[in-house]
Amino acid sequence: GYAQNYQWDWAMSGGGIQGVDQIYDVKVGTDNNYYFIASLQGTIGAQLNGTAITTNNNSLGGEDIFIFSTTCDGQVRWSQAIGGAGTGDSAYNIALDSNNNVYVGARVGFSTNSSFPVRFSDTETLPTPTNPASVSEGWKTSFIVKYNNMGQYQWKKAVQGDVTQANFESCILNIAIDNQDNLHFIVGLGAGNH
Repeated sequence: GYAQNYQWDWAMSGGGIQGVDQIYDVKVGTDNNYYFIASLQGTIGAQLNGTAITTNNNSLGGEDIFIFSTTCDGQVRWSQAIGGAGTGDSAYNIALDSNNNVYVGARVGFSTNSSFPVRFSDTETLPTPTNPASVSEGWKTSFIVKYNNMGQYQWKKAVQGDVTQANFESCILNIAIDNQDNLHFIVGLGAGNH
């Protein structure tokens, strides 16, 4: 009741109908474009500004990390979902380098469902782990992921060493970049996985 009238330049809707979808961070690049990181739950009704989007989780719910970029006047440039059928996919901020490449500190829940593997792009997935006692890239849960300023996947780096289902726990809590384009991040690692 005490708020001032605000004159919006633009607004858009996004998300689905299966849970709480939320934007955690936005950065403005030197190219004057906006870069967002969010969480997106489920697959039903998933959209960004009225256009259907691809998610990596299954229709029963779960969450994906969702990054997207807009122009300064609100036109969607690109979007990308990170995650799979596992639970706990999360990232709370992004970092931009001097060329507006996007860095995400992603915590992904491993997926033992080969129909919904952990995806970082249309072509980059983690293997589906099958033996709980065997070391597998598929058990890893924390990654630094790079996309270029057009949203194209560039690479991922796991921050864990060899892990099995017994010691997969990890979580990236924050990521930042300095003026020399050096990445800095805070990560929590379970015993024996780094």
